[in-house]
Amino acid sequence: MHCVHLHPAHVCGTAAVQYHSLHSEYPLQLSEDGDLRGGTFIGLKNYQDLLKDDTFWLALQNTVFYAVVGVPLVIIFSIFLAHQINKKIRGRTIYRTLLFIPAITIPAAIGILWRWILNYQYGIFNWILEKLGFSRISWLGDVKYVRWAIILVVVWSMVSYYVIIMLAAMQGIDSSYYEAARLDGASSRQVFFKITLPMLTPMIFFSVIMVTIGILQIFDFIYLMVDRQTLSYTYSMSLVTYFYECAFNKSSMRGYGRPSPWCWLPSSW
Repeated sequence: MHCVHLHPAHVCGTAAVQYHSLHSEYPLQLSEDGDLRGGTFIGLKNYQDLLKDDTFWLALQNTVFYAVVGVPLVIIFSIFLAHQINKKIRGRTIYRTLLFIPAITIPAAIGILWRWILNYQYGIFNWILEKLGFSRISWLGDVKYVRWAIILVVVWSMVSYYVIIMLAAMQGIDSSYYEAARLDGASSRQVFFKITLPMLTPMIFFSVIMVTIGILQIFDFIYLMVDRQTLSYTYSMSLVTYFYECAFNKSSMRGYGRPSPWCWLPSSW
């Protein structure tokens, strides 16, 4: 009863969103070239063409790969680094500041920076490999490595933010639990797995959801780092990148490029 006054606003907001969603659906069924100014009604043909496109399924596979590999890595590294910083070490404030820098850096700058770091000719990674006696690797040009390069950048950019979240959660744990554990003779490992980790469960659950959403929406790193004229770009496409290419860069695919985001809509629920 306390929330009855919110119902009119909720109903109006829902109606407005659904109206525009349904209104945007009709043009998707008009013409095969995606032209909104006219065309023949073709029903669900654009959806059928989309599902027959091998690149769509490759982009879906890549997106699932990014999520399955990236989410655990972000969570694990975030907890590990937060646990290390939470210890009473000298320069803890400096470490926290340095770790948080990627979180406040715009994705475009991160993408350009890592494109330079991973460059085949003058990148730092290949310079280190050569100093160690190994051959250069085309991190962004070889289909075997490009997805792992994207994962590296995604994890690096996201960990910094979730380290701060995990650190705040750790510092919110009542110190009496740790004092009781020390009195009982518990080791540091037992304290971490029996006290710290269970107390972080709500924050871990929240972080998993947010990291998953962020990785499912990955676009900028792929678009900025990988040469769009190479095969590695196709083999590293996420669904969002694929939708963008269909809608804006490939005129022959605009017809079924327009309904593409609708196939990914359930992931936002």
